[in-house]
Amino acid sequence: MLRKYYYKNILHERLAYLKDWVVCADTYRRCMKITERVEIELFKEKPTFYIIIYLYFLPMNILKLVNKIKRNYYFMKNNKEIEIIRKEIEILELKEKDIFYYGKKITKQ
Repeated sequence: MLRKYYYKNILHERLAYLKDWVVCADTYRRCMKITERVEIELFKEKPTFYIIIYLYFLPMNILKLVNKIKRNYYFMKNNKEIEIIRKEIEILELKEKDIFYYGKKITKQ
């Protein structure tokens, strides 16, 4: 019985950590969108200079694109993990309700 409560406590801690991580990741994604908009504005102002800079940093830009794809994957993965942990906690709470009846513990035989 104690092991179930310990597991449930670990799930709650993991859920809190993941929620905090999602908030931080979402803040980071919003800030990166601002940076992308700045780059677009710079391109509109001085297209030749920007093209030269873009071609010069092309290998690094490709790596940034791969890194962005990886970050989006982890963001979606953590959202799915949050859903699964919530379902697991609900299942554990339903099992606890089945064990107790009017405040008295029912032992299964």
